[in-house]
Amino acid sequence: MTGRSRNRRIVEAFYAAIPARDSAGVSAVLADGFAPDAVMRVSDSLPYGGVHRGRDVIERMLLTLLRTATPMVLPESIRVLRVAEDGDQIAVEVQFDWLAPGTSDPIAMSATEWLTFRDHRVVELKVGYWDTAACLAAIRLPTATEQTRPGVLSSPLLGGCLTAGTTQTYIETARPNIR
Repeated sequence: MTGRSRNRRIVEAFYAAIPARDSAGVSAVLADGFAPDAVMRVSDSLPYGGVHRGRDVIERMLLTLLRTATPMVLPESIRVLRVAEDGDQIAVEVQFDWLAPGTSDPIAMSATEWLTFRDHRVVELKVGYWDTAACLAAIRLPTATEQTRPGVLSSPLLGGCLTAGTTQTYIETARPNIR
């Protein structure tokens, strides 16, 4: 990594930890490389879209992604295609598999993620999906008769089924931070 900027090294560590489902690595990168007031903006039309404020909120979302058995974004499939750096701005084009809840066939998806740094810490991460319409078309919420386990909810957060408690925790922690 000789010759790489400090910002670029943060980005590389971030995109190495997520596909490896390395929760400790993600937490470490966030603690060292993201400002406490960092903001993550995800395409508004997605179930988990909006503005997520605060490093702690971003960390909870990403750790939920890594720990969920069937997330919408399959972390192990994330591949960095290219990175462009210009001062305190880094753009990353990623490709990944996106899985709608209740389905088994993922959609090949890509996104451009734009990171803005201040004092070598991410202050904003903008995630722009290439085809949100394809994601939305693939979503099929289960009917009441398909809900087989009491207390388990179909979750718009990163896919799959989450317990009511986990979903409630997300609603209480992340959703109030969406503006």
